[in-house]
Amino acid sequence: MKLFKKKDKNIEAEETLAKNAESAKTAADGKNAGAAQEAKEDVPETIVCPKCGKTVLKSVVKQHKYVCYECNYYFRVRAKNRIRMVSDKEAFEPWFTELTTGNPLNFPEYEEKIAKTQEKTGLSEYVKDLECYGNTGRQKDENIRILMERNHVKDAVYVGDTMGDYKAAKKAGIPFVFAEYGFGEVPTDVKIQKFAQLKEL
Repeated sequence: MKLFKKKDKNIEAEETLAKNAESAKTAADGKNAGAAQEAKEDVPETIVCPKCGKTVLKSVVKQHKYVCYECNYYFRVRAKNRIRMVSDKEAFEPWFTELTTGNPLNFPEYEEKIAKTQEKTGLSEYVKDLECYGNTGRQKDENIRILMERNHVKDAVYVGDTMGDYKAAKKAGIPFVFAEYGFGEVPTDVKIQKFAQLKEL
């Protein structure tokens, strides 16, 4: 039943694409600029899937949780959209916004990397620090401890969705919360189905 339903959605999306493309072409070749402008406004926004190469409707992709309805490719999701997907409306509350970061270990170009991350994500009040293997050459559990020490965090929790995240949190000695809305499987009793549930733990 679901297979046919998905197929119908794909056919409907393709027909909508074809119809609007034809409408735009007719208007562009039309007799007055007003008709062309009106048709242009009616044409929905499309994107090209990098995996299958097909042009798909952006609105339909959003309805499918940013998954291509032609080949099931996962599009990259911005942080704000991911928060909107996993939290209740107007329920997201940022924590620890007063935290700031320094560079006590004098990593090269560290401040520039932080600034670029904040600028790229648009979440400057939330992104305060970052660390990764590429910077330190150390495993995830060690980078977790580095971040905690650098930001004077004593009560940390790791929210992840893979066994690698789980093992890193255990090695770092901090609690782990399994995000069921992610992609992995982790054998733990502490889990959330949406980000807003963190406040209930």
